[in-house]
Amino acid sequence: MHPSKTSLFALYLLVPVSHVVYRIIEVLGYKVPKGVGGIASDSRVMLLITAYVAYRVFKRPWLSLSMIPVAVVFLGYKVLRGTFLGLSLMAVGAVVFSIATIRVTREGLFKGGKAPEVETKGLVLVEGRKLKSILDKYHDSPVLLLTREEGEFPENWSVFRVSAVPFENSIPPTALEKIRHVIVQYLLEAKKSGSRGLVVIDCLDFLLLYNDKLAVLKFLGDVRDHAMVNDGVVFVGLSESVDEHTRRLIEKLSDEKL
Repeated sequence: MHPSKTSLFALYLLVPVSHVVYRIIEVLGYKVPKGVGGIASDSRVMLLITAYVAYRVFKRPWLSLSMIPVAVVFLGYKVLRGTFLGLSLMAVGAVVFSIATIRVTREGLFKGGKAPEVETKGLVLVEGRKLKSILDKYHDSPVLLLTREEGEFPENWSVFRVSAVPFENSIPPTALEKIRHVIVQYLLEAKKSGSRGLVVIDCLDFLLLYNDKLAVLKFLGDVRDHAMVNDGVVFVGLSESVDEHTRRLIEKLSDEKL
């Protein structure tokens, strides 16, 4: 998960901090109101924090709103406990939360759509100047794009930015294993959906800049094998900045060159 989102989980520290505040109030000689500071109080605080974090992380309003009725029950547990209203609020919140959670966890990388008409499979090298035509050709097909570029992309594309600076949907160039995992997962999901996984790597020169050349070659060989097994294709943009020796080694791993 993105670092700026995982930092939201620090909000859960508010629960033990609230206990410290309650104890300070008592030490100062003030009486804490009934219903504050107990298990029900902790539960509603945690639910409200969870609702906020869930919205910020997953951007799913229903997942967040489903926790509000349950929090309300805990807020007025002495009044609503054992009543039809309390039972209804708990039931509605629990059911909506369960459905929303299942929908979120089922979301994958492959977004579906028109199956790409690709004549080959495996690893395909594309000269940098021709890569744009490849992207234009498959504009209406589901694509996994790993790139350094910013811009607007089709809705059924899964786009990850390879960057040394972390932000949403970014992957560090040194995280070859994570990039490999994303590609393999996409190929598997596409095949399971009855389609073909189409992957475009538009940042090979950047990966070579941050990693040992042998590590990048092993990475390409690995994703090539997974593409072959899952009937997918991985297009790799080959820029002019890649030296001749590295080019020849990569060509030996590839199944076709455009």
